[in-house]
Parts: sequence; structure tokens; C-alpha cells
Amino acid sequence: MWYYNSQIIKTPKAMQIGDLKYSKGLFKDATKMAELGIKPYSQVTPDNRYYYNGAYTVDTSGDEVVGTYAGTAKTAASLTPNMLEKTKTAITSAMEKIDWYWVRASKSGGTAVPSAIATYSAALYTEYASKKTEIAALDTLAKVIEYENRAY
Repeated sequence: MWYYNSQIIKTPKAMQIGDLKYSKGLFKDATKMAELGIKPYSQVTPDNRYYYNGAYTVDTSGDEVVGTYAGTAKTAASLTPNMLEKTKTAITSAMEKIDWYWVRASKSGGTAVPSAIATYSAALYTEYASKKTEIAALDTLAKVIEYENRAY
């Protein structure tokens, strides 16, 4: 992307600058672009998992124009319900893979659930309870960020 005359140019295009018309091939000639005042443009946005885009500022002072959105922090209370839902989905997905053991065991004369499967199921429920407690304790954005980026 490029920046010229307070405009962001996303794709090369034909332009009229002063009395001269330039084809979109202009964007292949860095020297001519610099001569005309067309600068490379980049945009900086905050991590949208944890911040909303806030005020927008543009710095045109350097060789590259940088547009920056200030971050407006999301609250832990707005993030934790989604974290709980993701955790529940992960546990449910794991349980769906072994539920058939209980269906088979419930049928008349069915085969008993193997102890390793029963132990695994109990571990899943224990882990889910633990994660719910941990997530409920996240009361600041910093704690949410640390928790989500912690090695598991």
C-alpha cells in the first residue's frame, strides 16, 4: 500500500498528479514515486483478541507513512465467557469420541466400559472443572493474556 496526498492507495492505479497522468506502472518505479511524494504505507493495529481499534493516527514524517490504531482494552469479563465455551467445546469433542463405550455397555448384555476409558473420561471431567475455576479467576486483561499464552 502507498500514501499520497492524504489518501491510502491499496492497489496500483492510474493517477493524475499536477498536469501529468501516470499509468499504474508508476508503482513499479520507486524512484519516480519518491520524487512525486508517493510513500509506502503500513498500518499498525492492536491484537484484536484483546483490544478494540481505538483512535487512528497517521505519521507522515518518515520515508514510510504509518497509520496506527490505539488499542482500547477489552475487559476480562467480556473475554472469559468465550474462553469457557472453547473449553467446553474441546471437552465435548474429546468425550464424543468415547461416548459409544457407555452406549454399548448400557445395552442388555453389553460389554463393560474398559477401565482405561473410564479413567480417561474422569480425567476429562476433572480437567474441565479445573479450567472453569482457573478461567473464573481471571479478573484482569493481563491475566487473560498470560493464561491464553501459557504453555499447556
